[in-house]
Amino acid sequence: MTSLIIKVVGRQWYWSYDYYNGPSFDSLMENFLDDVDKPLRVLFGLPCKFLVTSSDVIHSFSLPAAGIKIDGIPGRVNHLFYMPTHVGVEVGYCTELCGAGHAYMPVVIEIVSDMYNKV
Repeated sequence: MTSLIIKVVGRQWYWSYDYYNGPSFDSLMENFLDDVDKPLRVLFGLPCKFLVTSSDVIHSFSLPAAGIKIDGIPGRVNHLFYMPTHVGVEVGYCTELCGAGHAYMPVVIEIVSDMYNKV
């Protein structure tokens, strides 16, 4: 089985996502603390490999309900595997105090059954 490889970059104060052989985009907070303009979308049942780093200060990519917490450190790439086990939305935050905008960088992952059509 193949896996989805996604580079995750913490920036003051938003996340950037880069799908291997796919699109790249920034994910910025919207009006509410757990809402972003472009969530990270992954496919149910497809293993994901996250490559996590930072462009400026230490950030922490965290999705507590999924058991994910990994630090993004400038000049270093950390990685983890994640298997989406259900369809839905997972919400988390940067859990490393990274500066004045720290509270404004949520992590939102949409787990879908079809990557091109929302459930």
